[in-house]
Amino acid sequence: MSGYGPELEELMDRYRRRLAELVGLQKSIAEASAVSASPKQSVVVTVNGQGEITALEFQAGAYLAMSAAELAEEILTAARDAKAAIGQPLRELVQPKLPDGRRLLELVQDQVNAGRRRAAEPSGRAESDRI
Repeated sequence: MSGYGPELEELMDRYRRRLAELVGLQKSIAEASAVSASPKQSVVVTVNGQGEITALEFQAGAYLAMSAAELAEEILTAARDAKAAIGQPLRELVQPKLPDGRRLLELVQDQVNAGRRRAAEPSGRAESDRI
C-alpha cells in the first residue's frame, strides 16, 4: 500500500463528503412539500417531494353543493397544481448536484429510455448475455 496512502485517503474523504451531500439531499427531498387550492377554493391538496398526496382538505362544506364530477375536477386540479408546484424547488435542490451541463429532465429521460429498452428486450436472454 506504500505510495497509495494519501491518494486513497483523499478518495475516501471525497466519498464521505459526497455521501453526506447525498444524504442531505435525500432529507431535503423527503421534507419538501407543496400546497395548492382548487379553483373554487373548496379543496386544498398537499404533496410531498415525490409528488404523492399527503393531505387532502375540504373547506367548510363548500363541496356539499357540488356534483361528484365537479368535486373530482376540483381535487384533480388542485393535485396537478401541487405536483407542478413541487417541481421547481426540487429542480433547485438537485440541479447543483448534477454533472456539468446536464439537466434533471435529461437524466430522467435517459433513465426512462433505458427502462424502455430493457423492457423491450426478449425475456429469454440470460442476465449474463446482456451487455
